[in-house]
Amino acid sequence: MFRAYMADDVILVRKTGAATWGEKSTNRKQVKARVEDKNVLVRGAAGENILTSAVVYINDIDLIPSDRITINGVEHPILSIKKHKSFSRTGIMEVGIG
Repeated sequence: MFRAYMADDVILVRKTGAATWGEKSTNRKQVKARVEDKNVLVRGAAGENILTSAVVYINDIDLIPSDRITINGVEHPILSIKKHKSFSRTGIMEVGIG
């Protein structure tokens, strides 16, 4: 049901290691999501309170705090990840970005 509202295209960026000359190697994957520009106070990975600049709702996939999300060509760090249960087989993740 919630997939009908996922009209935005975002790119998930994950660091996969270093190339031969020290450049960073990344893996990019385009997914459908819902982006809401709103400020939310969240608890970060180190336990501090952080104010997000937007919240991204995506299907339940593997995300880690060191990943990044690219929206309209701008790369954003992931500040928080919350998993929500849904009535379908896949859950929804609420991701706070900076």
